[in-house]
Amino acid sequence: MSYDFTFETQGINTYMVYQIKNEDKIDSLTLGMLTNNKIPGIASVVFTQEENKKFIKYNISSKVTVEQFFIGSISKKRLIGVFSSITSALIEAEEYMIERSEFLLDLSYMFVDVSSCEAVLVCLPIGQVVEEINLSRFFKNIMFSIQFDQTENCDYVAKIINYLNRTPDFELLEFKKILDEIKAESKSLEPFTAMQTQGLTSALSVSSSSVVVQPRNVNVQKSITGIETPDKKSEKQDLLKERKGWFSFGNRKKKDNLEEEKQQVRTIMPKQRINYGETTLLGTEPIQEKEATGNLIRMKTQEKIVVDKEIFRIGKEKSFVDYYISDNKAISRSHARLVKRNREYFIVDTNSTNHTYINGKIIPSNQEFLVPNGATIRLGNEEFKFELMD
Repeated sequence: MSYDFTFETQGINTYMVYQIKNEDKIDSLTLGMLTNNKIPGIASVVFTQEENKKFIKYNISSKVTVEQFFIGSISKKRLIGVFSSITSALIEAEEYMIERSEFLLDLSYMFVDVSSCEAVLVCLPIGQVVEEINLSRFFKNIMFSIQFDQTENCDYVAKIINYLNRTPDFELLEFKKILDEIKAESKSLEPFTAMQTQGLTSALSVSSSSVVVQPRNVNVQKSITGIETPDKKSEKQDLLKERKGWFSFGNRKKKDNLEEEKQQVRTIMPKQRINYGETTLLGTEPIQEKEATGNLIRMKTQEKIVVDKEIFRIGKEKSFVDYYISDNKAISRSHARLVKRNREYFIVDTNSTNHTYINGKIIPSNQEFLVPNGATIRLGNEEFKFELMD
């Protein structure tokens, strides 16, 4: 099943939007839960309608996908922040009687604040989005697919993997307890010895499978009208009738047992390029093609910035970006990124508050746009000139 999302900008907000299809069976109970409650760890939802078209939109302003967040060397703070957010969100969902199968457990559709490292999940209330989920395998796939920060004490990595390997029946509450214990430990960094680093590297050199959950399309409106309530599980309706208000949660439902998870979940991870090298004819000199290098000139200070990575991030969160702008409040924590492909450069706005412009024209978020040589790039009110140097 594929789900086609689009992205739209409204003022300072960026939304990931989904257009409801005729064949979709709307879970109006869950939709009401999402639109009438601010649930920790779950992306906020607005339901809108235009004529005969219905939309669900998710506010993802100033956040990046976990897929992007997990590129490069991953610190303890990043990993534990995301894992804790996912775990807490799924526990909260149970209390709000939201089915776990309605979440998109795909790193491309989970969004994270790069400063706090807190993530939000996207819940798509159109019935069963995925089959039964093996959460232990989901977390394990992530652990075996990322690169950990070797300058930190990585004992926590072994602790998580040991728990995931030894637990036959994965328990969210127990896993959350493990994560809370790790968070409570000292945050001081300890340099790793060569032997420790080698051991960790070999322990994690396991390949993992990847999943692709595909998306769907949207716009915006304001009232939940025209949604028919499907035949829902009678136990949900009975439980709700006992409550003081339809969406009031003074006393929330607790589940004694978590569902047994069986089916493997594949996890989308950042794509990595593999260099297979080139063939050189005997008796001839290899032809060296000059690599084009992109430079940014910050117009305010005339500072020259060499774009020396295939993915080059710009923003004001020092721990996350490659070029740090500290003296401009109009810049988002992760404002935009430049992507190098062959001899060309593209720019992507990463759900920034004040948007990104090329030669004076605003660009939509989460889409690549070619940056021509000599172009003016504006991040909020900060201008740069792009130069391609051979």
